Amino acid sequence: KAVHEGDLLGLLESLGERIQLENGERKCVYCQRVITIDNLEAIIPVGQSIAFSCNQPSCITALMMEE
Repeated sequence: KAVHEGDLLGLLESLGERIQLENGERKCVYCQRVITIDNLEAIIPVGQSIAFSCNQPSCITALMMEE
């Protein structure tokens, strides 16, 4: 599902992830690069939690291969 850029911070807040993401505490599930608002590509549901993917081409490809 898509989220409009203007709604992203609200979504992260509702997930309880905004502060952690802003503090550099979240990493890409594929390459371990620190996730920021600028490089966030996807929020991925994993069981009862979530993971993040960055916007590097190799990580986008890995994300698409899982879908």
